[in-house]
Amino acid sequence: MVCFIINFSVPIILFFQLLSGDLYPVIMYFVEIATGEETAISHTVDWSTFSYSYTCIIIFAMTFAMTAPRDVSIYAKINSFGVIFIMIIIVFTCGVGIYSLTNTEFTSDKAIYDDYLAKKAAGERTDYLSYVALVGTPFAPIMGVLGGGYYFHNISLSVCRNARNPENNVRDVFLGYLATFLTYVLCGTLGVYGFSGSKFETKLQDPELKGLIAQNSLDMFSVTNNIATFIRFCAFM
Repeated sequence: MVCFIINFSVPIILFFQLLSGDLYPVIMYFVEIATGEETAISHTVDWSTFSYSYTCIIIFAMTFAMTAPRDVSIYAKINSFGVIFIMIIIVFTCGVGIYSLTNTEFTSDKAIYDDYLAKKAAGERTDYLSYVALVGTPFAPIMGVLGGGYYFHNISLSVCRNARNPENNVRDVFLGYLATFLTYVLCGTLGVYGFSGSKFETKLQDPELKGLIAQNSLDMFSVTNNIATFIRFCAFM
């Protein structure tokens, strides 16, 4: 029982963080419209002003209020519309990737990139060259999200129970995992190229990022970006 509770708490913590991370910039979007003061997105603990920390409390209050009633079947029906928001996020990520591939020069050769940095420092080059490592170690921060994507067994129960043709359950569950895999490969590949493009050159120079894409790729956009705010809302929903 203890192992089951621990195993169940992992995706809850993961999704709680994702909800907070997406809701905070959405709230700040409307705050900045009202005040006219632009604020950088930060996920550090800060109780001195409205921050990501207070957003976590808001999410906790919302989830507690939603799960307090005995009958929560209505949320299962609402959740069925989530596939629409997922498709929007996938199309957006692929769109960013295709856009950057059309206007940015990429290289996976470290020697070429080091030579580019040396020439840029000397003032011999003013263009933008993006380095995308095909093999590297900075993958650990996204492992939790990857695991969350494969947390499918709680959904597969209803898929198997409500299947019109139960004899196809094995095939249907396999296709579910396969679709998850292909989605991650597609969004992961195009996402890396997309958010490493010239559009995000200034953001990638942020000392906190150290040349890496933010763990939440939507944080590469400013709080006031209208399209990013819409996608954050889709991710939150």
